[in-house]
Amino acid sequence: MTSIIKVNTIQDAGGNALLTSNGSGTLTTNNIGGTNTPAFSVARSGDQSISDGSWTKIQFNSEVLDSNNAFDSSTNYRFTVPSGQAGKYMLFVNAYVQYGANGSTLRTAIYKNGSVEHLSIFPDGVGIAHNSITSMVMNLAVSDYIEFYAWQNRGGNDNLQAPHTVAYGYKIIE
Repeated sequence: MTSIIKVNTIQDAGGNALLTSNGSGTLTTNNIGGTNTPAFSVARSGDQSISDGSWTKIQFNSEVLDSNNAFDSSTNYRFTVPSGQAGKYMLFVNAYVQYGANGSTLRTAIYKNGSVEHLSIFPDGVGIAHNSITSMVMNLAVSDYIEFYAWQNRGGNDNLQAPHTVAYGYKIIE
């Protein structure tokens, strides 16, 4: 035997509508599940030269997505947590160089408020194109800012290649 409950509104204890139906199968949710915002996805619009043996901020100057206008792609090249959006964030960066030297290393790092939080190292054993990927979940407070850096030791300047050098981040629903 089956049971059927018919309602057009589900409310919380405070009388706030959480879920409503128009009677024709269309549901409207209010604050159920949340959203993964703020969210951003950025890239390089052209190649960026990075020096040998020094950390260089990746200048992500092309926004694919910026849900809360929280990524500065013109001067500081960083994401700043907007008011009311503290929480856990998934962050990712990929740097790509086309020609590494045998034994060279490409590194990427995620910085929080000007200090390195996490980095990865990818040694290039064959002397051709290689990526360095760093990702992590980070607890962020309002006004914390995130920047992305790259480092290489090819023996001279190298170019982070567009459009393959990218980063993204989004707030995790808890």
